[in-house]
Amino acid sequence: MSHFKPEFQEVKVADLFKAIDLNPHAKGIVEIQAPPGTTLHTDPMYMKTIIRNLTSNAMKASLEDSQPLVRWTVETVGSTVRLS
Repeated sequence: MSHFKPEFQEVKVADLFKAIDLNPHAKGIVEIQAPPGTTLHTDPMYMKTIIRNLTSNAMKASLEDSQPLVRWTVETVGSTVRLS
């Protein structure tokens, strides 16, 4: 990580979640609520890794539930984009 240098750019939030949408293990478990066209100024590879890890951890923690659900919500508050 000492050589990591983020490359910030404007990224569509939907593009950050594409890998999760394509994951067959996430079907029916992961729900993504994001306004169409929302963008985020970030390093896309770094953010995809964070999203993938948090989603994977939540899925593992909820496997014992009879109806597991991991919900990502994206909202814009002023000039801030919030992922929760």
